[in-house]
Amino acid sequence: MSSNASELVMHWGSENLFESFRFFKHRCALYFSVKKNIPVEKQVDHILRLSGEEGLWRYNAWTFDDDADRMNPGAIWCKFEECLEPQTNFRISRFYLREYKQKNTESIDDFMARCKLQAKKCRFRDNQETEERLIEQMITGTRHPELRKLLLSIGMKLTLQEALNNGRTHKVSFNHMRQMAEIRGDCKEISAIKTSQCRHCGNKHEKEKCPAWGTTCSACGKKNHWAKVCTNKKEGTRNYSQKENDEQPKAVARKQIQKAEQ
Repeated sequence: MSSNASELVMHWGSENLFESFRFFKHRCALYFSVKKNIPVEKQVDHILRLSGEEGLWRYNAWTFDDDADRMNPGAIWCKFEECLEPQTNFRISRFYLREYKQKNTESIDDFMARCKLQAKKCRFRDNQETEERLIEQMITGTRHPELRKLLLSIGMKLTLQEALNNGRTHKVSFNHMRQMAEIRGDCKEISAIKTSQCRHCGNKHEKEKCPAWGTTCSACGKKNHWAKVCTNKKEGTRNYSQKENDEQPKAVARKQIQKAEQ
């Protein structure tokens, strides 16, 4: 076995053992695709060697319905997956996926990469269903209403790749408009591009930098907006304007601390 193959070893000390195993399996598949001279019946020997003492111990503890499966790579991978795959409720995983929202500084590609990782835990029927759910999540989770409107207008023919391309184009177009306005020195146009009256905090700021995002409203207890713009305030409750003025700098400070901790 070459020195490169030694880099394929399974890392049993990983905090996320199942993810580490998935990468180990993928690396082995790539290795066998390159080393085409390795017969299928000999691949198990390589897998066990690369899986180390822990993998060999597990292999010897397994029982097989058919002795031939002991030399079948597919059967060996299935046994590893049965041992290592976390017993998670796929419905809970789907719930978490539906709650995903694009973060303030997150690109559309990073947002969808995060959604794809979560989708792997959801046990969707096939690739087609997975793609449909990811498209829906992009539409509901994007922070850009213009992009949401565009994706909804395409209808049934929309593919995930097309949705991603539209998301990238939207971001590039927005940046180009701002740059053109700045070059021309059009103060009114720059202001229109950069700022708008925010329905979450009531202030004017760049679209992706709302200080209320991630905070809790003191009027209704819900997230991502402040009391002065809250539409769920009950009549007869106290005037929240002064309290909100006190809370705004605290909320911003809390967000900055959270980002630093991340």
